[in-house]
Amino acid sequence: MLKIHCRHVLLMTLTTVLVTAHAQQNPPVVRDPDYGGLGGYPVPQAAGGADEYNFCVTYAKRAWHLANMIDEGDLTIEQAKLAGQKLLGENAAREDAADFSALGNKTVASGNAMAAERFYRCAEKLQLHPQPSHRAKAENCFGNMRLLEHAARQRNAGNNREQVQALIRQRFPALPVDFLNTTLNLAYSGATLGEGSTLLEKVFNSCFSRTETGIR
Repeated sequence: MLKIHCRHVLLMTLTTVLVTAHAQQNPPVVRDPDYGGLGGYPVPQAAGGADEYNFCVTYAKRAWHLANMIDEGDLTIEQAKLAGQKLLGENAAREDAADFSALGNKTVASGNAMAAERFYRCAEKLQLHPQPSHRAKAENCFGNMRLLEHAARQRNAGNNREQVQALIRQRFPALPVDFLNTTLNLAYSGATLGEGSTLLEKVFNSCFSRTETGIR
């Protein structure tokens, strides 16, 4: 059983909260300035391990969710930044805002690239000793998960499978039926994102482990 640093357990739920934060009005909360950011995670004295890797996946995925919503027109760059200001510490929100600014001005090409950059940056800081190839491989894995993330997020928003299937077929008429059905089967199985589903983490880990075994 992997150990999780106690102060970071709540961070595992931030992705779900951030996905819907733009529609909520929450009173100001005083937080540690580094809450949710790289500065809030204790850098290991030796090489990082499974805990650090899991944190980096979550850190990357959190902003990836919002980047996908921006790409689909459901969220603006400024709303994504505001969500971070409401739910993260000051320094962590500043980290996220810089990444969303880079996405907006095309310094990074896509949400997948932004997530991969966050994953790589986190892996460097937490002594996972990433190689240059890890950035591209992480971007590829996030890209491969894009349709699954969309379907899982639509399910979390209350849309049923038939609705999501029809919308995806309309947008991507050439998408193979078997691939779509497999994706929807995954997205509509088990817990929802709001219930703490770890489906996306598992799919990313499976992809990343197939493409790279060097990172710890």
